[in-house]
Amino acid sequence: MRVRCNLQFKVGLARGLTTLLCCGWGYSFAYSFFRCIQDRSGPLVCAAAALPLAAVWASLERKRWGRLVLISQSLLAQALFALILSIVSFTNRVRVMPSERNIIGYFVHALRLFGERPEITLAVLILAVATSIWFCMPWVRAEYDQRKKPLLTPGQRVIAITVVSLWCVTMVATPTLPESRSPHTPLKTPRRLTLRY
Repeated sequence: MRVRCNLQFKVGLARGLTTLLCCGWGYSFAYSFFRCIQDRSGPLVCAAAALPLAAVWASLERKRWGRLVLISQSLLAQALFALILSIVSFTNRVRVMPSERNIIGYFVHALRLFGERPEITLAVLILAVATSIWFCMPWVRAEYDQRKKPLLTPGQRVIAITVVSLWCVTMVATPTLPESRSPHTPLKTPRRLTLRY
């Protein structure tokens, strides 16, 4: 009896952490979605901003494609931050003050370039790292594969790739509000994606 209760507690804890990570992404993408509406970005951008929200819903419902989209969005956020950090560190495209030319200064400058506020950017990156690690754990994967037909697995991957691709293409093709305010913003293309997290 005690072993069964202990197992149920672990399963409940795992489901709770998965739900918590999904809710974190839901909050982040809902903010981005409502910001697109507020900025009057257009119906195409608003529809594309709603795609990650649909993926969060699917992930909360334990749909496999929702999990794959959240993993992809997490890895994309980490890759974009690594790209921005390497551009800041190794090129002269972005001006960094001489007193900030150390690893912490580059990191803080990259945080500022990734999003509008460094503390929110850091929270999104922590969420991205936690999601990419947690959602790849075997017990989380088993939770999403439970009572699912293996025949449909390739279709789930196609849905996930389509959602992430449509989101990326639409967001890269449309300028952001801070970019339209100051046309000489550095790193325009990666920032079009990062400002939508």
